[in-house]
Amino acid sequence: KYSFIIQSYASKIINEGTSEKKTFKKQKYFNVINKLYNEMININVIPDIKTTQYFIDSSVIFCDCDKLGSTFQLAKSGGLLKVFGGAIGSISNPVFSSTSRLAVDIKVPDDNREEEVFYAGMVFSGGFVYTILQIIASFNEELKQWAGVSTIIIGLAIAFDITIRQTKGLKLSLDGFDRLLLSDSDRQAQCDSAALLTGYLLGLPCFCFQPDVAEALKMLSNNIGSLLVYKQTKANNINKKMNSNLIIDESVNKLINIDDNNYDINQSYIVNNFNEITPDIIDLSLGRVLIWMMAPVAVESLKYGKTIHSDPRRPNRLLSVLNNIQTNNILTINNNKNIKKSDLASCIYNIPNDINDKQALLNWAYYEAVQLIRRYGDLIEDIKVYMKTGTASVGECVLLIEDELKG
Repeated sequence: KYSFIIQSYASKIINEGTSEKKTFKKQKYFNVINKLYNEMININVIPDIKTTQYFIDSSVIFCDCDKLGSTFQLAKSGGLLKVFGGAIGSISNPVFSSTSRLAVDIKVPDDNREEEVFYAGMVFSGGFVYTILQIIASFNEELKQWAGVSTIIIGLAIAFDITIRQTKGLKLSLDGFDRLLLSDSDRQAQCDSAALLTGYLLGLPCFCFQPDVAEALKMLSNNIGSLLVYKQTKANNINKKMNSNLIIDESVNKLINIDDNNYDINQSYIVNNFNEITPDIIDLSLGRVLIWMMAPVAVESLKYGKTIHSDPRRPNRLLSVLNNIQTNNILTINNNKNIKKSDLASCIYNIPNDINDKQALLNWAYYEAVQLIRRYGDLIEDIKVYMKTGTASVGECVLLIEDELKG
């Protein structure tokens, strides 16, 4: 009964998709799913794999860090998810100073996509004008001398680029054409699968998000508690005496309209992480998010030698945004003594101000991402196959990861 109702309501949420329409109804359905899953754990009924998959997929629809975090916390307490956050113990402490050295001299790949696209546009427009001029000149004697002059100018420009600039302009224009014209679904799936796997292994509630600045900022500034749900342990021997028919035997309408305030359920098995936020955990949380953002960059650089779908500049932008928010918040605190520094989450991150120290932190994140990509490369390929089908859900990918790494 539990599994059937959870899967039924999860299917309704999934079928509605991420559209904002019927958000209130989807939220009601999700509340029921959450309570039923909770009750199963309380009465020592182990949720099955299919039910957990539906639970995860329904939470992904909301694209909300808190919902994803609470879902994975409940799923971990049910004992089915053992690998979530499993790679955290293997990463080194974040490097916040350029004086610290990594085990390997490794740097974040360069990315000049704006310059490349600019050169490609110049070459295309110049070539287009030159071609039109040559065609018209073949019919107009007066324009032939101008066609000859244009040929000389283009020849001199190419010679200058080859001899003086070491073909820099030609290389940039070719790279720019790659960016403008290259559409590779395999490359995109590779990046997406690396981000999903890395986020899962680092215990981040980010499975419906691309690794971009806006979503990383949500986790770090608004939902820091959700970054700590990987600490949840399996719930054992609760044996709470309660009427298991409290929810199950109610009608559908009553089920949806359960009063949250009157719903008494034991959640003593939930690990309270929100009071465990220390400077070391804060630094590690920032580091985990940076590694997640670097994962697509690492896998694309290792496999293709160049970043097109991923963007290695995003982690640096995240640090800059956090630094700006931190500066503004400190001013706010100084101007209003009633505001506590702890109330403004983004104030507590250790953001390097020196450009070399910031680059050292980014290099560390890229190094750790490369290590994870190399260690789990075969699994990334398996997830990529799932993603390229276009029908695989986050829940299915999560269960694939658990099945592959459960040993």
